[in-house]
Amino acid sequence: MLRALALIATLHGGTALRLSPALTQHCKTALVAGFCSAQLLAAPAFGVVGPTLSEAIIELDAAAYPIIKALPADSFPAFSAKIGDLFLGFKPDKLAKSINLGADLFNSVPQDDM
Repeated sequence: MLRALALIATLHGGTALRLSPALTQHCKTALVAGFCSAQLLAAPAFGVVGPTLSEAIIELDAAAYPIIKALPADSFPAFSAKIGDLFLGFKPDKLAKSINLGADLFNSVPQDDM
């Protein structure tokens, strides 16, 4: 580690090794890339396994609660009425066509690709 820092300091000055600016930049890039790669290999792989679905739901709920709590209460009835009107306002023929198109799209994927 100290050798790498000493080499970087030497390359930064550029006078000790008398390298061209382009070669100095290539050396710096290679050193940084090597150092980053070594850090990735040496660091423990934490977080490899994600949370379970229940843990994720609880975390989302805990994160969203302060935001929802801060919203004014009078905005929710209007929002729920708009959502209800949206779902109840579908015309049956267009809804059936949309469902059929979605089913056709789902069935168009070959079984080998799933």
